[in-house]
This record gives sequence, C-alpha cells and structure tokens, in this order.
Amino acid sequence: MKFLSSLPITVVVLVWCLPAVAHHSFGGTYDVSKTTSIEGTIVQISLRMPHSFFHVETEEPDGTVRRWVVEGAGASQFAQQGVSSDNPDSFKVLDPVVLVGNPARTAGSSRLRMLSITRTTDGHSWGNAAGEEVN
Repeated sequence: MKFLSSLPITVVVLVWCLPAVAHHSFGGTYDVSKTTSIEGTIVQISLRMPHSFFHVETEEPDGTVRRWVVEGAGASQFAQQGVSSDNPDSFKVLDPVVLVGNPARTAGSSRLRMLSITRTTDGHSWGNAAGEEVN
C-alpha cells in the first residue's frame, strides 16, 4: 500500500529530472511577416543539425562587402532534397546566389532565415515555402 501512495510522487520526480527537449521558434529571432532578398556569393556552408548555415557576401551600394549569415533547414532535410556535399550539383562555395528569407528582428543585422536559394548561373534552387520544389 505504501508503494502505491509513493508512485505518483516518484513519477513526477522522474519526469521533472528528464532533460528538457525544446526547439526555439524562428519568430523569436526572425520577422516571419517580412521577406527580403539578397544577391551575392557563397563563402562558407555549414550543413549540420539542427540548422544549417550559408554565409554569403554581398556588395553594398558604396562598394563595401557585407557578410550575411543565412540559417536554413537541417542537414538531413537538405540532403533529402539533394543539397549535400556528396551531390556534385549541390550548392558550393563561390556559387553566385539569390536568397530570399525572413530578416532578423534586430535592426541592421546581417542574418536571414532561408526560404529559398537559387544559383544564378544555372537556376538550380531549393525552397521550403508551400508548393516550392527543388529544380
């Protein structure tokens, strides 16, 4: 009988001690109600979990170079859609691209949440908006 009375407390303690698994909302970092487009050159790619990053340099109107950090899907989602280091047609460093994404909420920040990317030399693209397909 004593065992049954302590069971609920034991369950609560065990659940409370488990590590919390959470995922942040893109809406906290990026303004998902807005989109912006940048055109530049990929200078670094980091395909990883839970989010991948493309670093893209653009030329500002005054001639200075601005480096953007563009956050995208995880490596496994990209790989399922043909974007991986194993695919010779995939995006690579020095590819000229146009990116569309949600801008950061921080004014003046050089960060985007990737919605689509298109290589300008051949039109190869990736997009995660509803109805978009990889070309």
